[in-house]
Amino acid sequence: MAKQYQYTKTKEIFSKEKELPKLPGVYKFYDENNKILYIGKAKSLSNRLKSYLSLSKDRKKNELIDKIKFLEIFITKTESDALLLEQNLIRKLKPPFNVQFRDDKSFPAIYFSSGHDFPGIYLTRNKKLKGIKLGPYANVTAARQSIDLTRTLFGVRNCSDMVFQNRTRPCIQHQIGKCSAPCVEKISQKNYLEEVDAAIKFIEGKDKSFLNILYSKMDEYSSIKEFERAALYRDKIKAYRDIQKDQSVFTIYDNAVAITKKSNEYVNCISILEIKDGWLSNTENYFSKKDKYVSEDELMESFLSKILIEKNLENLTLLSDFKFSNLISQLKDKKINLEKKNSKNKKIFELASLQSNDGLQRQFNYPWITEGLSFIEDKTCSKINRIEGFDVSHLSGDNVTASCVVFDREGPQKKQYRTFNIKINKNDDYLAMKEVLSRRLKRLQKDGNNFPDLIVIDGGKGQLSSAIKEVEKYEDCSTKILSLVKGPDRNSKYDDILYFHEGKILRMDLENEGKRLLQFVRDESHRFALSRSKKRRKNITHSTLDEIKGIGSKNKKVLLRHFGGIESLRKASIDQIKSIQGIGSMRAKLIYDHFNEQ
Repeated sequence: MAKQYQYTKTKEIFSKEKELPKLPGVYKFYDENNKILYIGKAKSLSNRLKSYLSLSKDRKKNELIDKIKFLEIFITKTESDALLLEQNLIRKLKPPFNVQFRDDKSFPAIYFSSGHDFPGIYLTRNKKLKGIKLGPYANVTAARQSIDLTRTLFGVRNCSDMVFQNRTRPCIQHQIGKCSAPCVEKISQKNYLEEVDAAIKFIEGKDKSFLNILYSKMDEYSSIKEFERAALYRDKIKAYRDIQKDQSVFTIYDNAVAITKKSNEYVNCISILEIKDGWLSNTENYFSKKDKYVSEDELMESFLSKILIEKNLENLTLLSDFKFSNLISQLKDKKINLEKKNSKNKKIFELASLQSNDGLQRQFNYPWITEGLSFIEDKTCSKINRIEGFDVSHLSGDNVTASCVVFDREGPQKKQYRTFNIKINKNDDYLAMKEVLSRRLKRLQKDGNNFPDLIVIDGGKGQLSSAIKEVEKYEDCSTKILSLVKGPDRNSKYDDILYFHEGKILRMDLENEGKRLLQFVRDESHRFALSRSKKRRKNITHSTLDEIKGIGSKNKKVLLRHFGGIESLRKASIDQIKSIQGIGSMRAKLIYDHFNEQ
């Protein structure tokens, strides 16, 4: 058995202080006894969840708000995925605050009756039908339009088997070009099955040649100002695009668990994504302190041995790129099949990575920070509950921006972060630091002398002296100040910590979690100042796409034509963007990152 390391997994407390992702997904509310209350979906989790932070005119919603204690979120790739997942979880968990409809209909799929000599195409909710089913689809209208388009292009029948067997002459569907009339042998079985196979590939997105024809028709009618007919082709293209959106929440696995890991300099976030009866059903994030003496294989084997016991995992597929070489025999005993990332499961890996990325960015588990604070308290001989870190960013003296980040015993409190546009645009870090501290301390004094216990800045003796002079102006301020000096070649291992004692600036001998915490505050203040400074540098007179380097006028035209506008492009995934001819992976990532900046 692998050596056990410490992992933490605590429920996320729902409060206005929590930073939430501006991504589509599903959220679950729990009460103080950890009982499910409500499940919802959102195009932007951050925007939707804000509505639960204050009372409304809706009595039932207020009753729910009063009971909410904990929150779980599940990020999806698209809004359609969120809708599918939400409805499936509601059916399974039956939260008391969700409306339960009696018909409890499932989402439809496009069905080909492949057992028939001449298969038909239908929209169905019947899960027991034998044949080829594509879906499910959240957008029922788009699914119907896609069937209509497929029949127009490939002539696949849509009638019942009874009608098919009793036809003696072609029906009206043949006359309007939507059926090849296999019922009266207007097409051979061989040719008909070839058309059915092409239709399946078309719906799956494997054959896009017909899409080019639709675009040509749309452009042709538009050029001669027959806009109504052009709009018909536009709608057909939109229906095809909607049906082609990646659906990732219903899988080919009956029961499976996917494991991914993301790390930064301070912590590991390990995410597990559980699949039951083919549907994604749960996700959990576990956090462990980053330890340079622990290898990745050791860490992951320890984690897997932990959840094998906790969750009693057996008779399932384990999706992971980690080796788990020392646990292979144990996995065999529990009938667990280890499967690496491949073409059929890559969407599941991508979803699991979304969870671990989000967990790392919004991390609310910092078990090592309390230990770090204890080391700092011993050195400064003072109690520290709140730390504020400051940094300055600019480009050759222009757009000078300063940041203030806030930490407490639970970690960074991002909702309390602040930025300051420095009024004097000069390449002078001393003046900038003096101004930001002056403005911040004045504000805190107005708020009832709510000064931090410790201020952390980046710089040497000059910056520290300037900061001390500002703090000393406030008689009621007993805030300690520490300054971090970057080591040779910016190697953080050799960073120096400076402090002021009895009129002298001295070097503090601090290692372990104490130094690590101060570096975390310094790095976070630098990151926040830099990100805000970059935003200020953008030329707001340009259009949205003009702000993206490497996207020329030809690319812009193709993108807008494909998606029909900026809003649709904003909602697109990286895979959808890079599928466009001439864009590629690198440009797709630039476009996606531009519209999804945190």
